[in-house]
Amino acid sequence: MVDRVLTHKKLCRFKENISPKISLGVTLLELLVTIAVASIIMLIAVPSFRGFIKDSQMTRETNTILSMINFARTEAIGRQTAIQLKPLDTNWQSGLIVNYLDENGQWLMIKKTPSLEASFDVTSDKQDLTFFGNGFANHANEFRLCDNESQKGRTIVIAKSGQVQISETACEA
Repeated sequence: MVDRVLTHKKLCRFKENISPKISLGVTLLELLVTIAVASIIMLIAVPSFRGFIKDSQMTRETNTILSMINFARTEAIGRQTAIQLKPLDTNWQSGLIVNYLDENGQWLMIKKTPSLEASFDVTSDKQDLTFFGNGFANHANEFRLCDNESQKGRTIVIAKSGQVQISETACEA
Protein backbone atom coordinates (compact mmCIF):
# COMPACT_ATOMS: atom_id res chain seq x y z
CA MET A 1 0.00 0.00 0.00
CA VAL A 2 2.86 2.30 0.81
CA ASP A 3 4.31 1.81 -2.65
CA ARG A 4 1.16 3.03 -4.33
CA VAL A 5 1.01 6.27 -2.44
CA LEU A 6 3.24 8.90 -3.96
CA THR A 7 5.13 11.01 -1.59
CA HIS A 8 5.54 14.71 -2.21
CA LYS A 9 9.17 14.25 -3.34
CA LYS A 10 8.26 11.52 -5.81
CA LEU A 11 5.38 13.62 -7.17
CA CYS A 12 7.65 16.62 -7.75
CA ARG A 13 10.26 14.50 -9.56
CA PHE A 14 7.47 12.89 -11.62
CA LYS A 15 6.23 16.30 -12.80
CA GLU A 16 9.75 17.44 -13.67
CA ASN A 17 10.32 14.40 -15.89
CA ILE A 18 7.05 14.77 -17.79
CA SER A 19 6.86 18.45 -18.47
CA PRO A 20 9.92 20.44 -17.67
CA LYS A 21 8.52 23.58 -19.40
CA ILE A 22 4.81 24.42 -19.26
CA SER A 23 3.45 26.98 -21.79
CA LEU A 24 0.37 28.93 -20.70
CA GLY A 25 -0.20 31.16 -23.78
CA VAL A 26 0.68 31.95 -27.37
CA THR A 27 3.41 34.15 -28.63
CA LEU A 28 2.84 37.32 -30.60
CA LEU A 29 4.33 35.69 -33.69
CA GLU A 30 1.90 32.76 -33.49
CA LEU A 31 -1.01 35.17 -33.16
CA LEU A 32 0.11 37.25 -36.17
CA VAL A 33 0.54 34.16 -38.35
CA THR A 34 -2.94 32.93 -37.40
CA ILE A 35 -4.48 36.32 -38.23
CA ALA A 36 -2.63 36.43 -41.57
CA VAL A 37 -3.85 32.95 -42.56
CA ALA A 38 -7.42 33.81 -41.55
CA SER A 39 -7.27 37.04 -43.60
CA ILE A 40 -6.09 35.20 -46.72
CA ILE A 41 -8.88 32.64 -46.37
CA MET A 42 -11.46 35.45 -45.99
CA LEU A 43 -10.12 37.25 -49.09
CA ILE A 44 -10.70 34.10 -51.11
CA ALA A 45 -14.04 33.06 -49.56
CA VAL A 46 -15.98 36.36 -49.45
CA PRO A 47 -16.17 37.04 -53.23
CA SER A 48 -17.19 33.44 -53.86
CA PHE A 49 -19.88 33.70 -51.20
CA ARG A 50 -21.23 36.89 -52.78
CA GLY A 51 -21.51 35.11 -56.12
CA PHE A 52 -23.30 32.25 -54.40
CA ILE A 53 -25.82 34.68 -52.89
CA LYS A 54 -26.46 36.35 -56.27
CA ASP A 55 -27.00 32.95 -57.92
CA SER A 56 -29.45 32.03 -55.16
CA GLN A 57 -31.38 35.26 -55.70
CA MET A 58 -31.46 34.64 -59.46
CA THR A 59 -32.80 31.13 -58.88
CA ARG A 60 -35.43 32.41 -56.44
CA GLU A 61 -36.70 35.07 -58.87
CA THR A 62 -36.71 32.61 -61.78
CA ASN A 63 -38.66 30.12 -59.67
CA THR A 64 -41.16 32.84 -58.71
CA ILE A 65 -41.92 33.57 -62.36
CA LEU A 66 -41.92 29.89 -63.27
CA SER A 67 -44.28 28.96 -60.45
CA MET A 68 -46.74 31.66 -61.54
CA ILE A 69 -46.62 30.40 -65.14
CA ASN A 70 -47.21 26.82 -64.01
CA PHE A 71 -49.95 27.92 -61.62
CA ALA A 72 -51.77 29.82 -64.39
CA ARG A 73 -51.57 26.87 -66.78
CA THR A 74 -52.72 24.38 -64.14
CA GLU A 75 -55.64 26.60 -63.14
CA ALA A 76 -56.67 26.99 -66.79
CA ILE A 77 -56.76 23.22 -67.24
CA GLY A 78 -58.49 22.64 -63.90
CA ARG A 79 -61.15 25.33 -64.35
CA GLN A 80 -61.50 24.78 -68.10
CA THR A 81 -61.46 28.53 -68.65
CA ALA A 82 -59.03 31.24 -69.71
CA ILE A 83 -56.42 32.21 -67.11
CA GLN A 84 -54.32 35.32 -67.65
CA LEU A 85 -50.83 36.06 -66.34
CA LYS A 86 -49.85 39.71 -66.52
CA PRO A 87 -47.74 42.29 -64.68
CA LEU A 88 -49.16 43.80 -61.52
CA ASP A 89 -48.39 47.28 -62.84
CA THR A 90 -47.05 48.46 -66.19
CA ASN A 91 -43.89 46.32 -66.05
CA TRP A 92 -43.09 42.74 -65.01
CA GLN A 93 -40.70 44.00 -62.32
CA SER A 94 -43.64 45.21 -60.23
CA GLY A 95 -44.88 41.66 -59.66
CA LEU A 96 -47.16 39.16 -61.35
CA ILE A 97 -50.90 38.63 -61.14
CA VAL A 98 -53.02 35.66 -62.23
CA ASN A 99 -56.63 36.39 -63.27
CA TYR A 100 -59.44 34.16 -64.45
CA LEU A 101 -62.31 34.97 -66.76
CA ASP A 102 -65.63 34.51 -64.98
CA GLU A 103 -69.02 33.79 -66.59
CA ASN A 104 -69.73 37.53 -66.91
CA GLY A 105 -66.58 38.16 -68.94
CA GLN A 106 -64.78 39.88 -66.03
CA TRP A 107 -61.14 39.20 -65.14
CA LEU A 108 -60.90 38.34 -61.43
CA MET A 109 -57.65 37.96 -59.48
CA ILE A 110 -56.66 34.55 -58.15
CA LYS A 111 -53.08 35.10 -57.05
CA LYS A 112 -50.38 37.76 -57.10
CA THR A 113 -46.70 38.02 -56.22
CA PRO A 114 -44.89 40.94 -54.64
CA SER A 115 -42.47 42.96 -56.70
CA LEU A 116 -39.28 41.23 -57.70
CA GLU A 117 -35.80 41.99 -56.37
CA ALA A 118 -34.69 45.53 -57.26
CA SER A 119 -31.31 44.44 -58.65
CA PHE A 120 -33.03 42.34 -61.35
CA ASP A 121 -34.71 43.48 -64.55
CA VAL A 122 -37.58 41.41 -65.91
CA THR A 123 -38.68 41.94 -69.48
CA SER A 124 -41.08 40.14 -71.77
CA ASP A 125 -41.91 40.53 -75.42
CA LYS A 126 -45.65 40.52 -74.59
CA GLN A 127 -47.76 42.35 -71.99
CA ASP A 128 -49.75 39.30 -70.93
CA LEU A 129 -50.00 35.55 -71.32
CA THR A 130 -53.30 33.69 -71.39
CA PHE A 131 -53.71 29.94 -70.97
CA PHE A 132 -56.82 28.16 -72.16
CA GLY A 133 -58.60 25.08 -70.80
CA ASN A 134 -56.53 22.76 -73.01
CA GLY A 135 -53.26 24.11 -71.52
CA PHE A 136 -52.25 26.01 -74.64
CA ALA A 137 -51.18 29.66 -74.52
CA ASN A 138 -52.59 32.43 -76.68
CA HIS A 139 -49.06 33.10 -77.99
CA ALA A 140 -45.47 32.11 -77.37
CA ASN A 141 -43.73 34.32 -74.84
CA GLU A 142 -40.25 34.91 -73.50
CA PHE A 143 -39.25 36.32 -70.12
CA ARG A 144 -35.72 37.65 -69.60
CA LEU A 145 -34.45 38.00 -66.07
CA CYS A 146 -31.19 39.96 -65.83
CA ASP A 147 -28.98 40.77 -62.86
CA ASN A 148 -27.83 44.38 -63.19
CA GLU A 149 -24.61 43.81 -61.27
CA SER A 150 -23.19 40.57 -62.68
CA GLN A 151 -24.73 40.80 -66.18
CA LYS A 152 -25.90 37.19 -65.85
CA GLY A 153 -29.42 36.26 -66.71
CA ARG A 154 -31.98 33.58 -67.41
CA THR A 155 -34.49 33.26 -70.19
CA ILE A 156 -37.82 31.54 -69.68
CA VAL A 157 -39.40 30.56 -72.98
CA ILE A 158 -43.06 29.54 -73.09
CA ALA A 159 -44.16 27.76 -76.25
CA LYS A 160 -47.69 28.16 -77.55
CA SER A 161 -48.27 24.55 -76.42
CA GLY A 162 -47.59 25.67 -72.83
CA GLN A 163 -44.20 23.98 -72.49
CA VAL A 164 -41.59 25.97 -70.58
CA GLN A 165 -37.82 25.99 -71.08
CA ILE A 166 -35.23 27.83 -68.99
CA SER A 167 -31.76 28.73 -70.17
CA GLU A 168 -28.92 30.88 -68.89
CA THR A 169 -28.10 33.97 -70.88
CA ALA A 170 -25.75 36.94 -70.85
CA CYS A 171 -27.26 40.38 -70.39
CA GLU A 172 -26.03 43.64 -71.83
CA ALA A 173 -24.76 46.42 -69.63
